[in-house]
Amino acid sequence: MTACTLEEKWQPYMVAPLVSFFGGLVLLLPFRLVWSGCREKRREALTGLTDTQNRLTAMRTCAENVLIGNSVFSKVVLILFRILDIVIIVVYLTEANMFDPQKRDECGPVLHDRLQLFWLCLMCVNTVRFFIKFLAAHDKCLMWMDIYSVVDHLTIIPTFVGAYLDRNWLALRFLVVVQILKIPNTLQIIHVLRDRNQIRIARAICIVFTVWFLGAGMIFILENNGDPFHNYGNGQALHFGECFYYILITLTTIGYGDISPKTVLGRVFIVAIVVFALAMFGSLIPELGKAIASRDRYRSGYKRSYNRRHVIICGEITFETISTVVRNFIHEDSAVQNVDIVIIDKDKPSTELQAFFRRRFNDVTYIRGSVIDIPTLQLAKARQAAAVFILTNRNSPNQDEEDSVNIMRATAVKNLSSDIRIIIQLHRHQNKEQLLNIPGWSWQKQDGDEVICISELEMAIMAQNCLAPGVVTIFSNLICMRSSPSTKDPQWMKDYNYGAGHEIYSQIIEAGNGLIGLTFAEAVEVCFVNFDVLLVAIECEDHRGRSKLKVNPGRRIVLAAGHIGLFIAQDPGKIKKVTNYRQSQKDVKSSQINLVLVKVDDEQPGAQVFTSDEPYSPVEDLFEYLDETAPPAKRESIASTKAEEAASASVSDMFDVSGMFHWCLGQSIEAATLDVESVREFDFSDHVIFILRCDADASGGGDAVVSGGARDFGLYSFVSPLRSSSLPSAALKDIVFYTEVGAVKAEWKNLAHFPRLFIYPKTRALHADLWSLSIHKCSMCIVTSMSGASVIDNAVVDKRTILTTMNILSLQRLEDKINTIGVLTNPELLRKQIAVTRDFPLLALLESEASVPYVDDDDEDDPALPLYLTMPYVCGRVLLASVLDSAVSCAFMNGKALRLIRALATGGEISDLERIMAEGVGIVRRNTLLPDYFRYKRRSSLSLLSLNHGPLEKFQSCTDYGELMVKSLRAYGILCLGIYRLLEEDSKDPGKQTRYVITSPSCSFKLLLSDKVYVLKPYQLGTEENSTV
Repeated sequence: MTACTLEEKWQPYMVAPLVSFFGGLVLLLPFRLVWSGCREKRREALTGLTDTQNRLTAMRTCAENVLIGNSVFSKVVLILFRILDIVIIVVYLTEANMFDPQKRDECGPVLHDRLQLFWLCLMCVNTVRFFIKFLAAHDKCLMWMDIYSVVDHLTIIPTFVGAYLDRNWLALRFLVVVQILKIPNTLQIIHVLRDRNQIRIARAICIVFTVWFLGAGMIFILENNGDPFHNYGNGQALHFGECFYYILITLTTIGYGDISPKTVLGRVFIVAIVVFALAMFGSLIPELGKAIASRDRYRSGYKRSYNRRHVIICGEITFETISTVVRNFIHEDSAVQNVDIVIIDKDKPSTELQAFFRRRFNDVTYIRGSVIDIPTLQLAKARQAAAVFILTNRNSPNQDEEDSVNIMRATAVKNLSSDIRIIIQLHRHQNKEQLLNIPGWSWQKQDGDEVICISELEMAIMAQNCLAPGVVTIFSNLICMRSSPSTKDPQWMKDYNYGAGHEIYSQIIEAGNGLIGLTFAEAVEVCFVNFDVLLVAIECEDHRGRSKLKVNPGRRIVLAAGHIGLFIAQDPGKIKKVTNYRQSQKDVKSSQINLVLVKVDDEQPGAQVFTSDEPYSPVEDLFEYLDETAPPAKRESIASTKAEEAASASVSDMFDVSGMFHWCLGQSIEAATLDVESVREFDFSDHVIFILRCDADASGGGDAVVSGGARDFGLYSFVSPLRSSSLPSAALKDIVFYTEVGAVKAEWKNLAHFPRLFIYPKTRALHADLWSLSIHKCSMCIVTSMSGASVIDNAVVDKRTILTTMNILSLQRLEDKINTIGVLTNPELLRKQIAVTRDFPLLALLESEASVPYVDDDDEDDPALPLYLTMPYVCGRVLLASVLDSAVSCAFMNGKALRLIRALATGGEISDLERIMAEGVGIVRRNTLLPDYFRYKRRSSLSLLSLNHGPLEKFQSCTDYGELMVKSLRAYGILCLGIYRLLEEDSKDPGKQTRYVITSPSCSFKLLLSDKVYVLKPYQLGTEENSTV
């Protein structure tokens, strides 16, 4: 060992950085004082800067731009600086592991050692970075005294001193670890760390690691060198890894005792760092734990799996909506498999949702964020999504505002990619036209975008329930997927469950299929008798190449290759049998019904056969005429009938300009409003009572008004199916709105030309008002409510509907009825009238599933029963708004199924109705353009027929449902959809004659004389035979 090696020369390494630091500070402080005193003069002479000053200012601006991180170049520079810090730490650790305690102050040659030369180069780069920081700093003194600048002095200056002395001094190099504290800020600038908790966690980790590293470095130097006042002779040889380990077990208060400091300075340092670390960790660890506990685990993106698709759900996210939508995806009969659910919402999931996610963690991902935010959509892999579901808040006090938000969400998704399929819920059908302005919106193509208007669909379904009581259950079961019946259930529940398990399927009729060449009625017979599959409608193209849906067209349609059949079936397996049906199987006979399929003679009366190419849409011909693009022959036909227009005006049956609705001269809302005296004069019977309970905000009255006026409840969608031109004028029912006049006033412009509409303003005497409206003689009583304020508690969202329903149910008790009406002079007569009709036909629209039991006056249901098996649901007395959430998944799995549901509910094609309203010609004009409107009325309508009288009376001898289906189809073109059966056949109490719904029973299902049948009835069926019970 040379003398150079044994001689300790630590003084130059310590004095040089102190001199540079304090010397620079001495130079900077007077300069700062002078500069501050001349500030005002500087401002006055600002315009007269010299070229040197301009260059300095430009250099400082350039240095700021390099360090601020606003540009790509600046961000790259910051990343390189952090990489430089990590490389410096790695080089130090390499040198520390190669350290020999016997060569503490080793002589050179330094420049000949590659590692030492590399360290010197790193310090040169660090020096350049220091001067860039100094140049960019506005306050040079503060920058000079910054902790990072102090570390630069203690690491850069000793390196240059060692190179000058040709000696390698390792002592203070461990301080370079302080630069680690800059990493969180850099990651925040380059947008790697976005969340506040992520930044807090990163900073805490960097602080803990820095203190740990600094402690290990200090112990490494003190213990390997020894105490200077003991002539460096009391040290011990410790590797840096041992020091790292020792500091860890000391700061964590474990202290195994296998390593301990032997130097005095080492012991003093350990005492100091333990006190400091305990104080620091005492505040840091709880904050770190809090940050980790509050870390949002719902910010991670969706990880796409192989061979699996995913859909995105956003908008109004609640446990009820999500569970309803997901239920159809996980059903065994679901048309789509291997689908993941990605949910986007700005709020954290509720406790119920979290429990739901734990059960479905394999296929459900929750992301906190906004669908309008493009990075959130990228986290959800929106470009690769099969569809995006946008759900609406059904209880929103401002429907237009809610629709606008949903339309903005759809716009954001389409801006990301126009190929993404969107299925969106809206409140008002008037807002649909705004979606057509979105670039890339494609609702006409196969599996295109879909709009589900809540008020439109639910009002239309309630309207059909007025024509066929209980049919709301058929709609609900077809939209929602249900499970198979249990063998332990009673017989009525097995029958109901069998029907509830039916879904709508669509299938292309391919070339070679045995149905080709048959009329629709013949195809229905083949499918039902042989396969227990009900063919309801055919989708084909008209002469313009546009897709048209024909619901029960009877013999007017001959099936051809390429047509799409819409079927109601128990499972997809039965649809496959229809697909495989070939010409050789046409003579197959049903084992239950001994009926041989005979082709209908085209010459027999009422059997005229039309091809699918014949134009059938009233709207198409209407717009041809309005645009003056009709063929000459058509214009001549129209002109030749001008002389007949005056005569047709006197006919009682008048229709709107489209020919789709019954029409009348417009009446004012005052003329349609009834009082007590006029109600008694009318003596309503077989009418519809629509009870709409709403507060002042919703009705447009009172001090608070929503959106500057009354709320739109979608009453047009309720009235239009009941005024469809497919219904004979004798079958039209009086409609009485029992509500505030203000609730109807905003929509009266769309209702004024519908015939036989009345308004009866509500009073505080509910029972007296209902008896004045002859509720005991009505054909249907609809109960719904609207709130103008946002509902916080879902448990009370239906409070008005429930209370009104309970009042109506109380009227079914004879004693209450008589006590309520004290003004009647002959209570015995009332007793005789009510004894026959104790069970009022009632339908309540409910938002919450928890409200269903309140509609059941018997309350005999098992609380463990599923919702769809409760008596109000089974009997068709409730319509749940959550069914429309299932319509979202239904539209995704089979868009044609939703199209059929709309056609059945509204009585026509939604696209036709929308075009009428968009052009503003709707029901405000009488039909004077198209005199041949009869062919536009050839649409089937829903009805409930009895086996005791009416058109089905002659088929009382039928014992099986399949036999009734075939005979009614052949005789009248009536398509049977289901059975409305008494729950207790032998019950003698009229008030206990509760019926339940069976959707599309099997071919061998046994009939009872008391059964009523849901049918799709053609218009040609005479009024005298059109008895609806």
